[in-house]
Amino acid sequence: MSDSIYLSGHDVLRIAHHAHWIPIGRGFTRQFMDQDFPGWTFNSIYPRLIGAGVLTRRPGEFSERHLPEGIIGVEIDRRGSVAVDDGSSRSTARLASWDRNGGERVSEHLAVSRPWSIERVIVHVPHAATHIPVTERPSILLSDTALTRELRASTDQGTAAVARRLDRVAEVTVAAATLSRLVFDPERFATGDPAESTGRGLVYTRTADGGRLRDEPDDSSMTWHREQHLRYTRSMEHLVRRAIDRHGRALIVDLHSYPFAPQAHEDPTADRPDVCIGTDPHHTPGRLVDAALTAFGSGFAVRLDTPYSGSYVPGAMHLSDAPVESIMIEVRRDVLRTSAGRDRVADAIGEIIEHH
Repeated sequence: MSDSIYLSGHDVLRIAHHAHWIPIGRGFTRQFMDQDFPGWTFNSIYPRLIGAGVLTRRPGEFSERHLPEGIIGVEIDRRGSVAVDDGSSRSTARLASWDRNGGERVSEHLAVSRPWSIERVIVHVPHAATHIPVTERPSILLSDTALTRELRASTDQGTAAVARRLDRVAEVTVAAATLSRLVFDPERFATGDPAESTGRGLVYTRTADGGRLRDEPDDSSMTWHREQHLRYTRSMEHLVRRAIDRHGRALIVDLHSYPFAPQAHEDPTADRPDVCIGTDPHHTPGRLVDAALTAFGSGFAVRLDTPYSGSYVPGAMHLSDAPVESIMIEVRRDVLRTSAGRDRVADAIGEIIEHH
């Protein structure tokens, strides 16, 4: 029996939901714990989370909260002590958690809205986080001021707010990365990604303006980063499979934003419209493209696959026969600067979802 258990934000949110909405003491709790947290009891976990202050007793917040900002996981030992993880932990309990339930679970790399009810539409927000674990900071060669500037340039500003609005008004599941893309980019291929040529592959070595971000990672570091990427990918695969099991099909809305002016790794001659619709030849059917063009056709300048192309489908599901469709929505950041602009974009995405 393990001396410690590691819980992702997804785990914590589900335990909190169980505490407030599932009948306690009628066999449900034991079944829930045996299935998802084998070897542990509800009372050995939930009161510790309350005592450590990592969640609130107000049930109305549990649909929107996971762990506090900058904390992606929690480790509890048999004595009851609680250690929070900012992403730096390499403990045995964290490693073991990735294989719990046969790997069919959501890791600490994703924050998921309402994880007890996965919807047909998954709004994927991979580049909105700004958090960098303490152990990763020394590898970044920038001063604190320069790092703040780089985070502003590289983070998809405005997308988290759009996703929150969609979460309130549409039947969607939001899946958002908990770590900055400066730690690892979850949408790159683990090896051989074309962006490696510009220093913006799985692990960035160049800044948005082409300067040095970090030295080339050694083999040990790359192994660690690829492991993080793998856990993120498997988490997304798990969510998509759950959506398919429940609804018969799944749609990924891959949500991004981009700057008005091209960055050093981008084509300076490409058009930069208000909205770029990214497509995948295998996973983006024509009717989905038509729906997106119609939704954004009023009030937005829209182009297909310019200045970016493609749309995210996780891991082994990409190019498979699984009933998963995907469309990328890239919004120029100046469009998202105001709440009115963010609402207009969310409403347009909602229209795509409604007619899909």
